[in-house]
Amino acid sequence: MQKDIRITLGKVLTVAFMVLTFINTLLPDELVRGLIFVSPDPWRMLLRWLSFVSFLVLPVAAFFDRPTFRRIAIYFCLPVAILCLIDVSGTLAGYTSPLGTGLCDIRYLPDGVRLFMKNEIFRGILFFAIHLAEIGAILVMTLRDPSVLKFGKRDILPFLGLIPLLAFSIVPTYALEGIFHTYTNIVFKAFAPAHFVWLAVMILEITVLTLIFRKRPEEDRYILVLILAFSLLLQFNQLFASLGELTCKRMPLQLCNIAAYLLPIALLTKNRSLFLFNLLINVPGGIIAAIVLDVGGSEGLLYWSNIHYIVEHNNVIVVPLLSLLLGVFAPIKLRDFKNFVRDFSIYYGIVFVLGTLFNTLKVVLESDYFYCNYLFMFDQETAARLLPFAGKLFDYQLHLGPVTVYPLLQPLIYLAFFGIGTLTFFILKAAVREKKPLPPTEQA
Repeated sequence: MQKDIRITLGKVLTVAFMVLTFINTLLPDELVRGLIFVSPDPWRMLLRWLSFVSFLVLPVAAFFDRPTFRRIAIYFCLPVAILCLIDVSGTLAGYTSPLGTGLCDIRYLPDGVRLFMKNEIFRGILFFAIHLAEIGAILVMTLRDPSVLKFGKRDILPFLGLIPLLAFSIVPTYALEGIFHTYTNIVFKAFAPAHFVWLAVMILEITVLTLIFRKRPEEDRYILVLILAFSLLLQFNQLFASLGELTCKRMPLQLCNIAAYLLPIALLTKNRSLFLFNLLINVPGGIIAAIVLDVGGSEGLLYWSNIHYIVEHNNVIVVPLLSLLLGVFAPIKLRDFKNFVRDFSIYYGIVFVLGTLFNTLKVVLESDYFYCNYLFMFDQETAARLLPFAGKLFDYQLHLGPVTVYPLLQPLIYLAFFGIGTLTFFILKAAVREKKPLPPTEQA
């Protein structure tokens, strides 16, 4: 009974740690922007980077019987959490600095709400709550199974090998730029060498992980994709504290952005419909984004926005494909097609309505806050830059008062993405088939 209580308590503290960490990434933080552009602090950047490893380690250690992850929690995450507590004054100075952005920059928020987000008492309570929940979860795990404190010869290599891999997968978007004080001289732009290297590494990652994990137990395969999905979730959330004001354009409704939230939900709930949406819509959308490479094209590879672009689109593509290739979700069947049609139609309808509404408010209120361009349906210049013929279709407009609808372009956008998703459906259905059980051996 006492052991069951410890298991439950460890899970509760772990969930609390993850939820609070998630919330904290939405709030003002000078470290994300101020120290990059004003006075980079490599030590603090590195400490923040290492502290993020706990976001991947603790859920596995608490919810699965994985002694290696518990050892990493005890001997790596715990010392890092203590160092973070020692550095509390520097962290709080970053949280309360006027240079911090995040949700508090939304122009329609009351001043009191903005000040509260940077309030030293509030951020101090949140800071200590995050690390106390983390430390509490680790201590409960240790009490639950003291044997993990010991290392056997076979335990050393997995322990030492996993830490750098986990750290690499969860690198904050701004950390490399802050640590090295440079964007690097390698410019990241479409069809430059760095672009091709990224595409090659992504293909290699899918291939290697599939070969390594395809014969591993089902739980191991599930843990792998879950870790990558949690990495994507935390990586994407850092965007809000980097960009400044969360405008309608920056709301996570674009295909690749919404995947950051749908992927973890699909894996945690084992929801097949959400998974199919990720696989058939987010993956092709991510591949298009990876090839087109819609970045500034003049910044160095380590620039925080480039790192964000690489990490986000990489995992948007990799996680659903690995989930299919490794059998975390069953192969596609013909009956799944109707769910794909339904879910994509619902999604398209939502972004069409919201995009039309927001852009109407932009005109009525004369406020650029409401400008958005979901699925390239509302901005002629952007659409024409990617697809020249699409720009001309904006000339056909239907006006209902301040509301503007593009009767040729917008249905075409739906059909184009529907066609891409349908093509992806049949390609993956043919490429990944369910393994047939071996026939029983004949009795002699």
